[in-house]
Amino acid sequence: MKTILSYFSLLLLCAVGIFSCKKDQLQSTTSMTADAYVYNKATGKFSPTPVGGTLNSSAGVKVVFYYLQRSGAQDSLIQTDMPQGDTKAYKFQLKDDVTASLQTSNMSAVTGIKILVRNTDNSFFDQVIKVTYYDPVAPQFSNFATPITPAMPGTTNITGNITSEPGLTKVYVYDDSTGAFTVVDSIPGNNSKNLAVSYKYTYRFGAKNMKIEAIDIYGLKNSTNIAFVNVPFNPSIIPSAASFGYALPDGGATITGAITGYTNLADIKVYKVAGTTETLLTLTSIKVPVPASKTYNFSITDFPFSAGVDTCKIVVKDDGGRTGTAKIPLKELGYYYWKNVTMTAQGNANGGGTACFFIGTGTSALSLGSNCDLASATQGANPLDAKIDFHIFATSAGAVTFYNPANTSTATISGYKCYPGGTTQWNPANPVTNTSLKKTNFRVVPTTAALYNTYPALPDLNLATVGVTAPTANTVPSTGSNSFNLTDSYLIFGTIAPPTSVGGASKNILIRVTNLNVVGETSGSSTNYGKSTLTMDIMKEK
Repeated sequence: MKTILSYFSLLLLCAVGIFSCKKDQLQSTTSMTADAYVYNKATGKFSPTPVGGTLNSSAGVKVVFYYLQRSGAQDSLIQTDMPQGDTKAYKFQLKDDVTASLQTSNMSAVTGIKILVRNTDNSFFDQVIKVTYYDPVAPQFSNFATPITPAMPGTTNITGNITSEPGLTKVYVYDDSTGAFTVVDSIPGNNSKNLAVSYKYTYRFGAKNMKIEAIDIYGLKNSTNIAFVNVPFNPSIIPSAASFGYALPDGGATITGAITGYTNLADIKVYKVAGTTETLLTLTSIKVPVPASKTYNFSITDFPFSAGVDTCKIVVKDDGGRTGTAKIPLKELGYYYWKNVTMTAQGNANGGGTACFFIGTGTSALSLGSNCDLASATQGANPLDAKIDFHIFATSAGAVTFYNPANTSTATISGYKCYPGGTTQWNPANPVTNTSLKKTNFRVVPTTAALYNTYPALPDLNLATVGVTAPTANTVPSTGSNSFNLTDSYLIFGTIAPPTSVGGASKNILIRVTNLNVVGETSGSSTNYGKSTLTMDIMKEK
């Protein structure tokens, strides 16, 4: 019996062994090899790179899940791999775009990347790749003196200390001798964590500042600036605008800007340039400042603008003989500009008007016509009639009025007599139907119009640009309806249509009334209103 039990026990052990062997053959085994990594905040990258390793699966890898693990937060799925082919030894790797996307995440609490594997036999395996967060401090500077006076000639010893927790790769030296900072030289960092700088700098003319820039092994940069003092540099001229527009003959721009120099200014020369021709000017509005200074705001008010002038050239010299030059572009505007134009009303029996008619001749010269200039015994016989842009007249009520030549009553026309004698007068054919007269319409610019804020700095006289509705009035008086005044309604915009017998484009005109002198009645019924005058500035489209 004992022998039988022994045999039975032996058979039972064999059966258990056979079952155990079969079970081991069915159960797959998985293992992973991978490094530990550091995530660098400064670079937004892992080190070493790439992040990955090898999975060894006896059954083969079917799916790999990557989870970002951060303390205090749920795991985040960041990548999924579905390997193809023989995957019993699968090399896995975090994709570049996934690594780049992590730069926008808060990685300060990162602890690792969990790798979860599903094998082809549906068994699972997981393991965590350790990740350490690293936030390096940018290179720090100490003991660099500023400002300094560079040696000329010779070299200046630039000294100081740069510390870096991860270590330095390179130190660059810049200066601004060309205007912007450019590299002068470099110093090797040699992965030093504490670098004592001792650099011999040779001054480059024009430099006002030096910059020292340090870069650590992760590419993190920091810099410090060193100002130069007691350095003689060329004077510089900086205009206040890129270009200045002017209108002939009286609308010259005021050219403004600033001149700076290290030492005192000794001389300023201004040239008028037309094409390749330069003309030295003698101006009263710009001169060497007294007392001399290192910064000087200039304003040229008496620059002699003329046709074809395209540049104002300024040459400055300091008391050390150094010079600076600037060429300031000038632009001739598309309208004429006459200032302080005084016109007279029609006059009276003691003397006719001497400047009643504004005549645009198509040149920059100002032309005003008198009663006698326009008087003729025969209607339509005077060739100046067709050139009148507008005329002024003082009514019996004392209103000094702008008139449209092509819409003037017979009674008004008869008031323009040539004295002494008064036997001839301005005598055009019926103005309303006369095709040889210009048609000028007016509009008093509303007091709220933006034109009052921009005048007289106008690029052109286009209605759209100046923001004025097209004029329709034939007259503009100094009193009454549609009237002007010297306080807040002193701008009058006009359109001048050429005689229909001639044809052509209309011209715009802008009048700024600056003074009104109404001459009143004397000796009871006798009137002197016709001796009244108007003073104005006039812009007329070319």
